[in-house]
This record gives sequence, structure tokens and C-alpha cells, in this order.
Amino acid sequence: VHNSLLEEWSTVDEKVVQTRAIKRILELLEEEHVLTVIGPPGCGKSTAIHHAALQLRDKEDYVIVPVNFPGEIIQYYNPECKQVFVYDDICGKYAINRQMLDNWCVQFNAIQIILSSKKVKILSSCRNYIFKDRCFSKVKLFSEIYVDITSEKYSLSGKERFLIAEIYLSANEVNILQRSNILMTYDFFPLLCQLYSSNKSSDVEKYFSDPIEAINVELESLMNETDQTTFATLILFVIYNNCIDENIFTRRVVVRNVLPDLSDHFEFSSSWSTHVVKLQLNKLINSFVKKCDNSYSIVHDKIFDILVLFFGNKYFDLCLEEAHTDIIRDRFQLLSLNAEVSEGMITVATDKEHAYFDRISNDIRNGQTENVFSNIQITYISYQQNLMTHLKNNEDLLKIVLSLSEKESSPLLTVANQGLSYLVGSLIDLGFNVNVLDKNGRSPLFLAAYFDYTETVELLLKKSANPDLCNDKKISPLHLACLNESIGMVKLLINYKCSKDIRSYYWHTPLYFASVLGHTEIVAFLLENKSDANICSKNNNNALHVACHFDNEEIVKLLIDYGCDPTVLSVYNESPLFVACLHNSILSAGLLLEAGCNPNVYTNVEGNYNPHPSIKNIEIIIHSIKNDTYEHMCALLLEDAEFYENSCARLAVAMNDFYYINLEGLLTKPHSSFNMTPLFVASSNGDVGLVKLLLEHNANPNLGNGFNETPLYFAAEKRNIEIVNMLFEFNADPNLCNNSNVSPLQTATVNGFSKIVSLLLHNGANPNHDDNDNGPLMILATHRWFNDIVELLLKFNANPNIYNGKGETCLHLASKMGAVEIVRLLLENHADPNVVDYSLNTPLHIASYALRHSVFIKSIVRRNNIVMGLEKLYISPFLDDKFRETVKLLLRYKADPLSVV
Repeated sequence: VHNSLLEEWSTVDEKVVQTRAIKRILELLEEEHVLTVIGPPGCGKSTAIHHAALQLRDKEDYVIVPVNFPGEIIQYYNPECKQVFVYDDICGKYAINRQMLDNWCVQFNAIQIILSSKKVKILSSCRNYIFKDRCFSKVKLFSEIYVDITSEKYSLSGKERFLIAEIYLSANEVNILQRSNILMTYDFFPLLCQLYSSNKSSDVEKYFSDPIEAINVELESLMNETDQTTFATLILFVIYNNCIDENIFTRRVVVRNVLPDLSDHFEFSSSWSTHVVKLQLNKLINSFVKKCDNSYSIVHDKIFDILVLFFGNKYFDLCLEEAHTDIIRDRFQLLSLNAEVSEGMITVATDKEHAYFDRISNDIRNGQTENVFSNIQITYISYQQNLMTHLKNNEDLLKIVLSLSEKESSPLLTVANQGLSYLVGSLIDLGFNVNVLDKNGRSPLFLAAYFDYTETVELLLKKSANPDLCNDKKISPLHLACLNESIGMVKLLINYKCSKDIRSYYWHTPLYFASVLGHTEIVAFLLENKSDANICSKNNNNALHVACHFDNEEIVKLLIDYGCDPTVLSVYNESPLFVACLHNSILSAGLLLEAGCNPNVYTNVEGNYNPHPSIKNIEIIIHSIKNDTYEHMCALLLEDAEFYENSCARLAVAMNDFYYINLEGLLTKPHSSFNMTPLFVASSNGDVGLVKLLLEHNANPNLGNGFNETPLYFAAEKRNIEIVNMLFEFNADPNLCNNSNVSPLQTATVNGFSKIVSLLLHNGANPNHDDNDNGPLMILATHRWFNDIVELLLKFNANPNIYNGKGETCLHLASKMGAVEIVRLLLENHADPNVVDYSLNTPLHIASYALRHSVFIKSIVRRNNIVMGLEKLYISPFLDDKFRETVKLLLRYKADPLSVV
């Protein structure tokens, strides 16, 4: 099926013009992974996303997956390749499809995880009036990055329209359109060109001046034929909602009742049969009809809109009786509503309303109750009243509807989900169960609270709805009110005695969620109404933890003032103070320390790390909790080790601790843990104010992390002079080493941080430290040509004759390098010029050999007129002078000249 569809796309793509809208789409797809193209029917939005998908396939090796339903992304996802999923009409064609909207919400988090692979893109199209619907904005996945293809910035320019016209029309026809100034008239210009080129039966100027009229004239012509077989065939698309599957011709029972009904309304020159219908459908291909695999449909949604309206106006009674239930739901409007009639709507005159509600009755009898209570007109109170009157006057309908009272398909759930207070009250008065649950455990009150329908929520509460009924993930209406940041809804629920401390699946309370969002007024109201601030989650996090995580000092203060325990530790020994320090929140940290938080508590996280992405958008958190993707939310709300460990892992990356991190796979550490104190974190983050605050509240400056790396160690490594000084003011020990026996002085020496080295030495750091792996500090500084550090170490009594694993002293290394200044420093500080290494070489021997080698190479170059410079041989023209000076220095300081022999 996909292959034939892609072939069709490729055929159309041969005639695509690179408009500015298409160029923008392709630009966005270089960075974005989800993109929605919006516009009215016929403007080219589907062609644009198909073209973009084909470009991704041809240029970047993406596999195109055309899909129709949210779950198909999960079904067809293949982590072994790059994929682009393409959705036409993402949330419905003619009206917003609430069921599909709900499905997108439910699948949201799983799709986010798939997108995090960076190998998947989602391209979708959407009619602009559906995109602007209030409910559509709930699907953040598709509503944030979009291109409006008919906006002033991206609508077809005159030049682009001319190029499109040239592809489909003759030069003479293009000239006629240019002269008549009608090129810029319609947004669906590309569709008009395509349709006209397929059937040039009318005057081009007339067709493009009023294309809808031109199509209506053509339909009128078919209607007025003596033999109406072709015309009657077209109404089948209204009956089957623009999708006629070939299988209906083999299952005659499906159409057996339809064809006789149509025979009473049309004139046929021969018998009207499934065989004749199929012949007519094939005859209409490339004019009104297209065929894809085993199904027939009208060539474009815009033409289908015109077709439905034409039949609705000309054959109203027949359409009302036979049209597909979705057509009844989305395309009929009562004139008695006195509302503006939207484009493409079939109006129902007052004298036809009884017949209309008879059809509604038939839909109920045929099990289409969901459609009846999702009707496009259902938002009008007069329509709701008419519907209820009709139900009450028909006992059999009332019985059918009431039979759904306890079921997951209860109409009460449908109307509560739309905030239809009148219908909610009416259905409850009829005897509907106010506490019925859908398949996800959501009650009418839950659904109304989800969309923040305050009036509906209040009505449900008055009708004895249970305010503590939770969905299957233990999320309550009060949780939702906090997540919606609706103080009015929170107050309403509290006034109706809902449980203030109701716990979710992971024991999160409404107060916890309000603290996550940082809504001070809601937090204050809950606390004033005796919400328990000390209820902890399953992993023993309380509201203070999350308030600190999101750096909200106001809420931290509120929680402390109302008795929230600031000393509580999570199962990872993570205190609120630690979290505050992790996010550099000095004000929160100050409040916690004043309230008695212990600054010397270690965190305790061990094992492997498989971190979730860091939180970038609070709305993702809200959306995920509200939409039953809670198994992933525990991480985002500090409930799984992964979230905390991710914080530690990110901190490790920030500290350049790459030794423990494999960026291709899991973040792991070999033996120990990232145990940390608040002071360690503050020091590692370079937050001077926070370090001072912690030290003034008796933080121990000598407590290290799981690798025994102290705050001083990391301050030295980060060259943070101010923090190093501050730590020494509070008696930091400069000689505490990590598990690899590396001291703060060593890390400062290796990095060439001479000011830090000086500070450490002035405060008692051992200049002769040797980690027994990399060598003594003097050796390390000499090897790196750090003259100033060598001088500092010697000044603080470093041993100038200390040697490495080869028996080489600093003087051996400096002589080999031609480091004259270091040689002079060493000799002035009593380095032994006659010491031998394990190969029995003295510094003088090494310097003399280096001098001879340098001179020899230069003579070879001159003798053979080698063109390449000495620098190409890595020989400095001044290097022999340095070696010569080194030899002189060594001899001056009594080096034995016989050692060279």
C-alpha cells in the first residue's frame, strides 16, 4: 500500500514548484523533527509535505512511512533506520476529531521518546480552522512548529503562480489568466490548475474566475443528463464518506440496500448494479475520482467539499437519509440556531428539523451515539435543548442512551469532555451515573477538570460527582487543577471537600504538583487549607525537593513556614539543600540552612546511569502527567534514580570528568558512586556565594565525593581562586588526595595554574607529592616547561633531585629539552649536575648529545641544499644555542666533563 502511494506522490512531485513555503519547510526540517503545515483545502499543503518527505528520502536516506493514526508511529518505528512519518489531516478533515486528539495525547510521551533518537521526523498537514481550535493547542507536539502556507509570508507569489500555471496550462491559457488578473484570486490555485488540465471542458477564464461555480455547473450538467448513472455514482462518496473500498463489490449485501434506494431518485438507462457502479468509478478516474490500491476517492478534499454541498442542496432528503454518519456529524447546520453558516455547511431549514432529528435517532439506533454527542452543532445551547427534547419524546431512544450510563462509551463522558454543562446536567437528571469511568479510568469530573471547564466541574460537584475519583494512574481532579494552574478550580474542589492530600501512583500530592509548577498562590491556598507539607513520595521526596529543583524561593519559604521538614532525605540521601545547590539557588539554600538543613549529608547513588533528557519545558511535564504517560513521569519528577543520576552525570560532564563517561551508550562508572555533599556541588559549579553560605553554616570543606575528590580539588582544577581562598579560610586540607592519589596541587600543576599552585603551597600543600603513577610534581612541571611553577615548588622546598620511574631527575628532563631557565633554576637550588639515571646518563651527557644531534641535522640540510626549512624537520634554528647554553650552565655548576665520554 505504501509503495503505490509513494509512486503517486513521486508522479505529482515531478510538477512541484519550489515555492517560498516549500523552501521554508525544508529549512525547518534541517533542525526540527516535528513540523505541521496548515492552510485551507486545495492550497498545496499535502503536496508540500509529500515533497519534503521525498526530499528527505532522496537526499538523506529517510524511509517514508505514510500513516493515518497516532499509534502507527509506535507500530512502524524502526530504530535501525531514519524514518519520516507523514500524516495528512492530523486531527480530522472537516472538524476536529476528538478521539484522535485523545489518542495523540495518550501516545505523546512514547512518541517523544522515539523522537529523542534524532532519527525520526513527523510531517503533518492540518486545515487552518482545525489548527486554530482551542483543543488542538493541547497537542503541543504539532502546534508549536508550523508553517501557514497561505500566510502573507508564505502564500503563493505572482511569480510562483505563473510557474505553476506553466506546468499545467498552455502558453495561451497562461496569457489569458495573466491578462484577466485572476492569477492571485484563490488560495487553492494549484488544485485549480491540476483539475482544469485534467478536463478542459470549459473556458479557462470563466473556470478560474469562479472555479466553484464551474465545478457546480459540471455537476449540474451530469445531473441533467437523461442517463444519471454517472451522477448517481458520485453520491456514493457522500454515503461512504469519500472512501469506496473495492471489497463492497464482492460483498453485495453491503450495497444491496443502498442501490435500490438510489434507484428511486435517479434515472438510469440500464439496470443499476455493483458492476455498473464499478465501471462508472473507473470511467471517472482522472476527472472526479482517483484510485489508490483498492479504494476510490474524490480527487481532492476541496472537490469533495463542493460535491457534498452540491448533493446536500440538490438532494437534501436523500443525503439526510443516506449520508455517512460523519457527514451528518460535521456538515449539517440548523438555520434555527441563528449562527453564522460556515463554508461548506448544508443548512437545515426549520421545516426539515424533524427529519434531521429522525436521522439523529437512526444514528443512535445504529450505535453512533458518540457521533451524535460530538456533533459540530453541539456547542449551541438551542441544539442541546432540541436534542434532549427529541430523546425524551422517544422512549426507545432514551432506553438505548440510558443503557450506556455505566459503560465506557457513556454520552456523559463525551459531553463532559466538551464542557457542555446543559447536557451534563440533563443527562444526570435522566439517571446517568455521574461517576462513570472511561477505559482510562477517567470520570466526567476528571475530563471537565482536564480542560479547565470550571462551570461544568461545579455542576458535576453539585450533582454529587466524587471529587476524589482518580484515573488509572491515580491522578485526581485536584491534581489536574494544580497542573492547569487554575486557582479557581482548586478552590472549587476544596470547597466541595475533595481530599487535599490525595496521592498519585507515586504518592505525589496536589501540593507536590503545585510546587513543581511554582504556582505560589495555589501552594499558599493548599497550605492554608491544611494540606500536609510533609507527605513524601515513594522515593521519599517532598514538595521542598521539587521547589528547590525548579529554584522557587517563594515556595521554599512557604513550605518551611508551614512546617515542611527541610531535613528529609530521599532514598538517595538527597536533601532539599543538595537540590538547591545543584541549581545554584543561594536564596533557597539560605532558607534551608536557617531551618536546620545539615550541609554535610552525602548523596548516595550507585550503579549504572541511563539518563533521561534534561527538563527544558515545564509543559512537557504537565502534559505527560495529565495524559496517562506516568510511567515516564517518575523520572521527570525526581522519582526514578535515572533523573537524579542524570543530574549527577551532567555535573560530571560539566566537570570534564569524561573518564567515567561513554557518550555513545550508558553513562557508567566502574567502582564507586557520585556521592556528593552540597558544598562539593557548589564548589564544582563555581558558585562563590553559595560556597561561602555553606561554609558559614559549618559545611565540612574536607568531605569529598565518591572518588574522594574534595571541594578544594575541583576548585583548583577549575582555577577558581576565590573559592580556593575561601576554602582555606575554613581550614580546607590541601593534601587530601583522590582515589588515584592525585592531590589538588597536582591537578593545578598539570594545568599550569600558577596562581592556584602558589595559594596551595602557601597553605601547606606538599610540593614533593608523588601519586606513584604520573610522577612527582617537579617532574610534571618540568616536563610541561612551566618555569614559574618549578620556581614556586623550589621556593617551597621541593626536592630538585627527585626522579621519575626511569631514574630521570628534573635536570635530566630540562637538559634533554633545552629548557635553559629551568636548568638554571634547578642548579641554583642545588640540583646535582652529576646524578645518573637508570641508563647511567648524566644531565651533561644528555645535553651534549642533544647539541651534537642538532648541529649534525643542520649541517646535513646545508650540505645537501635541502629546500625544506628546519622547522619541517622539527629542528628550531635556535635549539642548538639552547643546548649549548645548557652545557655551559652544567659545566659552570661542576658537572663532570668526563661523563660525556
